[in-house]
Amino acid sequence: NVKPGETFDIIVSNPPYIAAGEIAQLMPEVKEHEPMLALDGGEDGLYFYRKIVAESGAYLKPGGYLLFEILKANLAVTKLIFRKKKVEPVRVKFCVPLQYQLTRVLFANFITLTPGTITAELNGNEYLVHCLTKEFAEGLTDSKMITILQKIEKL
Repeated sequence: NVKPGETFDIIVSNPPYIAAGEIAQLMPEVKEHEPMLALDGGEDGLYFYRKIVAESGAYLKPGGYLLFEILKANLAVTKLIFRKKKVEPVRVKFCVPLQYQLTRVLFANFITLTPGTITAELNGNEYLVHCLTKEFAEGLTDSKMITILQKIEKL
């Protein structure tokens, strides 16, 4: 428990970041063994990031540090929150001319590691991608990764 007026040089956090609506789709190894409290990041997965950023000023000493454990792909999310930019998620649907299921799955995995993307659904050669903002959706359909995967398909 934090005493009233107590401040810190460093606050470190690894908050839950899974959107509530996506928890049911998690791998059984995750959703059946992790406490819900460790997974559920609210409606958009960003609830605790916003709350911590908003309230941290009262607990940090001047010049103190607020540290989050994040993946490189989540860095874009964190920047949006610190800049207090409104997050307006978008869905982008598109087809990619890849011939094989394996290369399509590799591209879907690439998308989920792309900053600002949340999920990628693959149906045949059609993708449905959820992005934090429309700016993060730009360039998905003409990614250099598609060209690389097409070259791999020719091997």
